[in-house]
Amino acid sequence: MKKLILLLFISLFSFKSFAQDRFSVGVKAGYASTKFNLENYDQRLFKIDPNASSGYLAGVYTRIRVFRGLSVQPELYYAKKKGKMNFSRVSRDTPIQDSSFVSNVQSLELPLLLHLRLLDFDVANVYAIGGSVVAFNLDGNTDPEANFEFQNSNWTFLVGGGVEFWRMTVDARYEWSLSNMANRNSVGMFYNMLTVSVGFKLFGM
Repeated sequence: MKKLILLLFISLFSFKSFAQDRFSVGVKAGYASTKFNLENYDQRLFKIDPNASSGYLAGVYTRIRVFRGLSVQPELYYAKKKGKMNFSRVSRDTPIQDSSFVSNVQSLELPLLLHLRLLDFDVANVYAIGGSVVAFNLDGNTDPEANFEFQNSNWTFLVGGGVEFWRMTVDARYEWSLSNMANRNSVGMFYNMLTVSVGFKLFGM
């Protein structure tokens, strides 16, 4: 019985050491700058000037080492996106007036990323990151109301890089839509987003 207990203790200790060497969990939060735009609109009537606005994100990440400096990094975070679109007439004969509206979107984001360590120094390392993101839209609207139907989910792709030191990470990422976030008749709404975030590793490698 004593030998069995000792064996279980050694096995649990070995698994914990292995997991910490291969697996980590952390939290993250940051700033998001989002620019919305439209596709398939009638460019003979008006032109669009999209302006980026500020938002934020906050959530958790997990990193699982696959081979040396290559890891898989799933994440889960809440994001608030905001952007303004200004519409101006192409000519004075265009039968619409100059106008603008602001898009507000709250979403739950699920990135599945590849994390590649590029440079490894004594006090810090530099990494690249990229992959796809599925965003589940919790709430979406325009102000004033522009009759867009916001989708339940949409896909984006992101690339970026950052620096990791001690338990901290600081990275910048650029993300763009692979599918429409909202539709109005045949016109689709999509976005580009720049994020800068800070992460803190709770435990693991």
